[in-house]
Amino acid sequence: MYHNINEKCSIIVSSCDAYSDVWPVFFTLFFRYWPDCPFPVYLVAENKVYPDKRVKTIIVGKDKSWATNTKKAVRHIVTPYILNLFEDFLFTQKINTEEIANLLELTKKENAACLKLDPRPWPDKKFKNYKEIGEVSKNVNYSVSLLSGFWDKKIFESLLKDGETAWQMEIDGSKRAINIMEPFLSTYERPLHCFYSTAIKKGKWFYDAVLFCEREGIAIDKQSRSIETKKDYYLRNISHLPAIGRPFSFLMRQLKKII
Repeated sequence: MYHNINEKCSIIVSSCDAYSDVWPVFFTLFFRYWPDCPFPVYLVAENKVYPDKRVKTIIVGKDKSWATNTKKAVRHIVTPYILNLFEDFLFTQKINTEEIANLLELTKKENAACLKLDPRPWPDKKFKNYKEIGEVSKNVNYSVSLLSGFWDKKIFESLLKDGETAWQMEIDGSKRAINIMEPFLSTYERPLHCFYSTAIKKGKWFYDAVLFCEREGIAIDKQSRSIETKKDYYLRNISHLPAIGRPFSFLMRQLKKII
């Protein structure tokens, strides 16, 4: 099953030097919950190097943009597939390597452009007779998603446009994806168990992400970046509640405009 699997796929952890304080947190949890990860692991950085023999840092030089830096990094990868992650995708549960390996084989077998391991957007079409995966239409918003997933390296590289941020890549890249013939697939469940989708937003740690790290016995560098307030944490959770979440969010946006 795992024969030469390290030659089929590489993990790319997108980051930059400004987030180097997060690297020890990410990799501590990564190797704690995926100790038998069979893929080579690459970290994208500008000039700093993460001092761990299990991680190969790709130095891209002065930060130009997320897409430009990523394009430089991808050119160092020799495997036909990549698994993209960001430095604030914090693992929370043990990863089933056999399940991940099977999903990679499925990606290859079906000649898929990508197989999302975080089903957002949710698959909107059945794909053949598979029960664990479905297909994502290319004309939907965020068909190109940078949440965790396998990508055909050549197709991923073709979608990168110099100067774009990661968010622009998802929006405009989804428009460019319409011309790709290969299917976009997605799991229905998340085989990579991460804290929410990210643990940091707008440079701030989520309040509950810090609590999670403390429970895991991992120290957060609280001098390098700020932490969401407890009040904002509660407001964020209210905004995610069914039924009242959307009108609450709308009301808060209107109040901010007035204030």
